[in-house]
Amino acid sequence: MRKNKVPEGQVKTCYDTATMLATLLSLALAASPVTNRWFYMQTNLAVADNALEVVHVMDRAHLAGYNGMVLTDSKFSHLDSVPDGYFANAAKVKAKAAEFGIEIIPVVADVGWSDGLLSHDVNLVEGQPVKKAPFVVEGGKLKPVHEIQFNNGGLEEGQDNHAAGFTFQDGPGTSTFFDSNVKHGGRQSMRFEHFHLGSEAGNARLMHGLALRPWQQYRITFWLKTDGVKNAGDIRCFVMGVGGRVLDFMDVGAKPTEDWTQHTIVFNSQDFSKATLYVGIWGGSEGRFWVDDIDVQEAGFLNVLRRPGTPVRLETEDGKTLVEGKDFDPVKDPNLGVKPWAGEYTFDQATPLIKTSLPEGSKVFASFTHAVSTDSGKTAICPSEPKSMELIADQIKRVADLWKPKSLFLAHDEIRVADQCPLCRSRGLTPGQIYAENLRQCIALSRKTVPNCRLFVWSDMFDPAHNAVDDYYLSNGTWKESWKGLSPEVTVVNWNSGNAAKSLPFFDSLGCKQILAGFYDGPVGDIKKWQVLAAGTKGVDGVMYTTWRGDYTHLEEFAEAAFSGG
Repeated sequence: MRKNKVPEGQVKTCYDTATMLATLLSLALAASPVTNRWFYMQTNLAVADNALEVVHVMDRAHLAGYNGMVLTDSKFSHLDSVPDGYFANAAKVKAKAAEFGIEIIPVVADVGWSDGLLSHDVNLVEGQPVKKAPFVVEGGKLKPVHEIQFNNGGLEEGQDNHAAGFTFQDGPGTSTFFDSNVKHGGRQSMRFEHFHLGSEAGNARLMHGLALRPWQQYRITFWLKTDGVKNAGDIRCFVMGVGGRVLDFMDVGAKPTEDWTQHTIVFNSQDFSKATLYVGIWGGSEGRFWVDDIDVQEAGFLNVLRRPGTPVRLETEDGKTLVEGKDFDPVKDPNLGVKPWAGEYTFDQATPLIKTSLPEGSKVFASFTHAVSTDSGKTAICPSEPKSMELIADQIKRVADLWKPKSLFLAHDEIRVADQCPLCRSRGLTPGQIYAENLRQCIALSRKTVPNCRLFVWSDMFDPAHNAVDDYYLSNGTWKESWKGLSPEVTVVNWNSGNAAKSLPFFDSLGCKQILAGFYDGPVGDIKKWQVLAAGTKGVDGVMYTTWRGDYTHLEEFAEAAFSGG
């Protein structure tokens, strides 16, 4: 802060604006009941301008009364390979945080958003098993046997805007139409528009039955063209097994307006022999789009994983085990986890064809594990492989060496794929039990690396009123009992404002303190309502301005609403 010069012996009576504001705020906050006044910052400190932006936000946060910054950066997972200038940028942030009196709470143990950790070994991603997938030798290579039938994927057949072969269609002739003028291939495509005319909910979808072989990896491709679709993110493609079990959660990634683009979805049939493919929009409002040339194929060795817990086994029709390196070349996908950079997974690359010395026409059965992604590229690292914990331990040590923190934040949130790979399944534990143990391991690593540090963790995967439930996304079983990994030494950063009446007292019953992660790019005033609900919860001792969009325009407004504590 700039200080005003005054003649020696004269009482200082003038302050610059920043000093005056800081003084008034410090006096007001001295009596504030909110102990931890935080904001969330996601950045990439490899970029110098990003470091300057963090400093700018800290300057505003300091004046508004914040005293902590939860800092996350994907580079925390590979500080051993950051570009030149990273540590200089981090030093600037650290120095300003000390000047402003803002504690930096770095995020570690990214077990649910694991791309950074996986950049060290892309085979450590949690995957799903394939059991006895049929392959045939053609041209000296193992090629997947194509058994699945998908009729009328080109949408060439049908009458009165009804697509033949599809089990259901929203609004034929009202919101879904054959279009011979706009098409990707063949004579026509299917156009979707006027969504609410064909469905009160604004749904415009096609559904097609699938006959599957259990425990196989399949790849769906379809062509999409959009024109002014307001909620293009709600254009989806997924497969649902009998009984309502969804088998994939990959985002299509459609843009509001785009020319014909091929989109790819991959799913594992698990133990289902029958399922339904859905493609279309849910809750559509404005615009129109076209779908054409839908196809479903066996994916073969796409994104096959090679690590100790995911063995590859090939056998002949009579059950004889084949030898890798002798009967067939090593099985691998050269495009596993490398595009656009290490730790990111793609699903549209060519299926690997493995060379073999077996006679032409031979049929074999392959069992292996393939990588799984959800949302827009979200992946989870396998918690059961020892190397995974070695990477987390290394990350915690490097982050601690860089930031010298008094606190660490464990990123156990939104773990979409759990207890699926053969190694995890072999333990005979539920996802909840696996991650209760994993949390205890991460707590121990943190304590060993930073003795007496304060520890924080996201709430959702330990909250029975949130994500700690049965069959969460692609979890194999229940997340119940995950909360047994918590202890009173860990503060829960709670973001379940939608079910606060159940969530707050639950963590209070475990003896855990809580911080309310508010805002979430929504109405700022909601934090006051949440604090009122939390008034009877003795362990709530903080709030956090939480933005996923990097929107700090409401930073001061949130502070004004939240820091009075009631």
